[in-house]
Amino acid sequence: MTVATGSPEHVAHVDDLARRLVAAGVPRVREESIPMRRWTPRRCELRPFGPAVPVAYTARTGPEGVTGLLSSRARAGVVGLARIPSTERNVLDWDGDPVPDPSLAQEEIRDALARFETAGAVGAVLVVDEPDTFLLRDGRHRGIPAVFVGPDHGLREGEEVTVVLEADIDVVTTRNLVALVPGSTLDLVALQSATDGPDALADNDSVLAAVAELARAELTAGVLVLLTTGRLATEEVWGVPAFLAEHRDDVVPRLSAAVSVDGPCFATAHRAVLDCARRALVRAGAEPGVLRPFVPDDRSPDGRTWPGDGGPFWCAGVPTLQLPRVDTLGQAVRELSATPREEVSRRVVLETPLHR
Repeated sequence: MTVATGSPEHVAHVDDLARRLVAAGVPRVREESIPMRRWTPRRCELRPFGPAVPVAYTARTGPEGVTGLLSSRARAGVVGLARIPSTERNVLDWDGDPVPDPSLAQEEIRDALARFETAGAVGAVLVVDEPDTFLLRDGRHRGIPAVFVGPDHGLREGEEVTVVLEADIDVVTTRNLVALVPGSTLDLVALQSATDGPDALADNDSVLAAVAELARAELTAGVLVLLTTGRLATEEVWGVPAFLAEHRDDVVPRLSAAVSVDGPCFATAHRAVLDCARRALVRAGAEPGVLRPFVPDDRSPDGRTWPGDGGPFWCAGVPTLQLPRVDTLGQAVRELSATPREEVSRRVVLETPLHR
């Protein structure tokens, strides 16, 4: 189930998480409010074919929609048609093995939408293998209505279609939840997951189970629990960077490491973080492949990050492990809590290229 940012379901879910954190053994839970524009689709069609899947945060139409001829060439007045390919590029994990690039479809979708919007197309139709409203997760409000359809629609160049995308846009306030499991030192390990998005419910359950385990443990570094908003609304706000910016001077300097629950698995170039990631995956019975940061970003210490919730921590200079949902999460956090800061910050050397 996808939890849409700022929706009534999201508000209720965050309220429930706050109660469950207290029940897990963290008596003080703080809320930090962040304003945003909420986008809620109401009706989406591609006439004459029938219902379609809206591309999140694209422009809304009236009930009559917008009409034009399908064209893969970007030009004014048409309905742009783009076929988004399956992943064909690989990135390398820390063992040098190729893994499908998880960001490629996002890049292709962004490029297609930008190309059609710049040319003055009235709408866009994107053909993907598995249509999903939040397949594009950057949350940017765009000036062109766009829909996803599956490959079985048989769309043809020059065919007249009408894109209907009725949606509401409201200004709302959404929240981060912040809690602390204290340790014996002033250092902190962040434990984060998003409260919105396609996997939020299960990811949050994993974090709460880990918090209950950590609340009973003797910790060296304390654990800063961050349940963050805005995964699907990053143009407006993304809860992780919003928190890091707000607490740049008081909290960020105390962070010795961060663990983010999102998939796939990434680790920064720190031996303790990389080893912790591999052990967590092996204990969970998963493949031990751990991806390297590969997306260029001059904000991070090594000029690279990755598409996922953990990326902003590394852009803030914090050694970071992004784990998919595993039942060994609590043990991974305990390991990093017990590892001295100077050991966590020890870097490994990248000797092979990022792509193959």
